[in-house]
Amino acid sequence: MKNYTILIAILILFSCSEKTTEKDPLIGSWKLIKSANIYKKKKTVEHPPSPCFSETRFIFKKDGTFHYKWIEKNKETGECYEKPKDFWTGSWKVKKGGNYVITNIFKYSKENIVVSIDSTNTYTFADNNNRLKIYNDFEKSGTSVLDEVVIADYVIYEKVD
Repeated sequence: MKNYTILIAILILFSCSEKTTEKDPLIGSWKLIKSANIYKKKKTVEHPPSPCFSETRFIFKKDGTFHYKWIEKNKETGECYEKPKDFWTGSWKVKKGGNYVITNIFKYSKENIVVSIDSTNTYTFADNNNRLKIYNDFEKSGTSVLDEVVIADYVIYEKVD
């Protein structure tokens, strides 16, 4: 009888748990469209990506990991190349309220630098979840960038898969 009681309790527990059938809009491959810096005097300067950097991708996977496919121009040859695959990786998860916690791992030579970006970034989806804007508020987070002249920035991505 105890076994049946335990089995019934487990079935009730799993049947009452929240089931996620919807795909999170962050999952997929995102192409860089533009970025911008916002300065202390509230002036915004947008920056279109260079031809090489426009091939950069932010790839978020279902398993909660991501990879940043960073493409840049070789200054000597002028050719586009991809930084090593493990240069920028990390994990992501949804926070209560719909925002995200992104933990970045940057690999420089033999060192790993782990950065968790959390409460100050805002992720906004538009165009039927095919556009993503990531807004970084440096003042709110206490981060200083470019001699504290830049108070925030944003990056806009377009879903490509």
